[in-house]
Amino acid sequence: MKHTTLPFLALIVLASACEPSEPHVNAHSFARFQRQSALPHALDPLSELELERGVSTLKSANLLGDGWYLQSMSTLEPTKTAPGTYPNVTATSRQARAVVLHSRQNERYECAIDLAEQRVISKTPIKGQPAVLDNEYDEVTAAMKGNADVKLAMGLRGITNMDDLFVDGWAPGDLADEGVDTTHRLLRAVFYLRQDATNPYSRPIEGITAIYDVTLGQVVKVEDLGVLPIPPHRQDFFKVAHDALPPPPGFSPDNSPIQVNGNEVAWGGWRFRYQMHPREGLVLYNVGRVDKGVFRTVLDRASLSEMVVPYSDPKKNWRWRAAFDQGDYGIGNNANSLLRGVHFPTDGLTFDAVIADNLGNIKKMPQVVAMYERSGGIAWSHYDSDSNRVAAQSTKELVVLFVFTVGNYDYGLQWIFKPDGSIQMQAVLTGIILTKGHQIQKCARCAAAANANANRLSQGDRFGTVVDKNIVGIAHQHFFNFRLDFAVDGGKNSVAEIDLSNLENRDENPHGNAFLLNERLLTTEKEAVRDVNQAEARHWWIFNPEKKNSLGHFSGYVLEPGMNANYFAQPHAHTYEAAPFLLHPFYVTKYDATEMHAAGDYPNQNEGDGIPKWIASRDTSILDEDVVVWYTVGVTHLPFAEDWPVMPAARAGFILKPMGFYEHNPTLELQD
Repeated sequence: MKHTTLPFLALIVLASACEPSEPHVNAHSFARFQRQSALPHALDPLSELELERGVSTLKSANLLGDGWYLQSMSTLEPTKTAPGTYPNVTATSRQARAVVLHSRQNERYECAIDLAEQRVISKTPIKGQPAVLDNEYDEVTAAMKGNADVKLAMGLRGITNMDDLFVDGWAPGDLADEGVDTTHRLLRAVFYLRQDATNPYSRPIEGITAIYDVTLGQVVKVEDLGVLPIPPHRQDFFKVAHDALPPPPGFSPDNSPIQVNGNEVAWGGWRFRYQMHPREGLVLYNVGRVDKGVFRTVLDRASLSEMVVPYSDPKKNWRWRAAFDQGDYGIGNNANSLLRGVHFPTDGLTFDAVIADNLGNIKKMPQVVAMYERSGGIAWSHYDSDSNRVAAQSTKELVVLFVFTVGNYDYGLQWIFKPDGSIQMQAVLTGIILTKGHQIQKCARCAAAANANANRLSQGDRFGTVVDKNIVGIAHQHFFNFRLDFAVDGGKNSVAEIDLSNLENRDENPHGNAFLLNERLLTTEKEAVRDVNQAEARHWWIFNPEKKNSLGHFSGYVLEPGMNANYFAQPHAHTYEAAPFLLHPFYVTKYDATEMHAAGDYPNQNEGDGIPKWIASRDTSILDEDVVVWYTVGVTHLPFAEDWPVMPAARAGFILKPMGFYEHNPTLELQD
């Protein structure tokens, strides 16, 4: 569940070798949505030149090189002056946000950089640890392969060639009772027998737990909990890898229904800006739709704010495994190059990104964002039996997609824009499930005791499912928290919770068929800490109390939950302590430019930050304010044999639907 460079690099090589060249889409211009200035927008991603200036500034300030590393550099977004309003870039110089650290000195800072003047404006110490660096994976691998205790443990398993090992570096997670210096920067190591296979994850080397102290530059703990057989099957499914397909004949970005100018996008009345953020991945800004010639905003900003994947096994070498995929590793910097005709249709558009790596080198990430139009099926339909006539309308929708790999798991996040005014977020889960070495009990009496509280799928391991010989897929959950900065109709918003319930008064409901809509206005941040309730069809309405349609309805959007799950752990679990937002799936806060991530900016080796901590000492009003909705999508995954050796794509998410935003069905205006 964490980052290794190999899957990303392998996919980059494959995509680069197979993807035909095409015109640079970002140069595409269009008539209806023209940029008014050649200056960069305040929300544009950092250009290659700006990244070079930022790197040069850090080096001049002795904050890069000589033991200093750059964890990430991104646009420092200016604070809004009003909902949807940012300072004019001509009056406010572009700034970068850089996270730097010196592992040996155990120093880390968040820096603001003035790119025009090339100077460090501020340098703020960081509580906790920044995300794992690419070079640290190589460092922990070399240290583990050279360690005498690791060699001894491997020898007990018949492994003598250290080159056959794949060492998977993890952020350390729960360090209770480990006896290590938790003030130091630490990494854990998980071991697999790779040999000459592309896929290492099918052969876990179970029973060994090891910790590397990055601050000291040495392995500080190796513990062997017992030898188990190494799974024999390599399951190297890369033999069925696909190549990219060519674009259709005559393809040109200029002929696309998607209009793109720099980082501005227009399609089907929808307009928004986007960027690839090294931590957050795809971020959308100023999302809205043209209605009767007027651009009406829905969201100021929308992105994944944090992602947590906790595992259920309580054993010592598993209990710490709860990957904070965004905060501990970053998802934008782990984005894949997408394959035409595989990840997206052959007539879709692709976009590159550029980042600065840990050493300050500027790297292009080719084709990491795809946008394409696809059929949306039926928009609406009705058949009149008297006249034997059908009135119906088909529709299309816009998909904006990126895919990232964090260790064994792969994820796609796609925003889907529809002509009915709705916006769907769909998370796609695939890749390789995290597996544990396992041995079925041979002694009949032992097997009976082991299976007393187990199910038939587990065959003696209560916390997972046997998916291959000597392999158990451990049960786990995936939590995606989305930060949705609303600006419905451009102004300040309020939030109401809407439930349906049976009308219990028998005098009013003598036949028992009636049910009512119950609306509850959420007035403060503490009052807006809420749970999903499928039994009452609960959803939340974000509306503008100053804007009404001709029917007298407030202009708004409703958040409709899809499939969801509660975190099954007990309240004292380390993951709850590190990510207390998991206690509830829904929060509302008043906009604060410093509150960007549900578990805080630096969850690695940092306890209990984020939304619950922010609101604990305040009870801010959220009535008629610039409101931010935080919504968590939960997926519970009990692996099956059919999920092995590579998992069929599973999907989860939510939808934002207009409620009072229009006066009638907007798809009536679609043209055939």
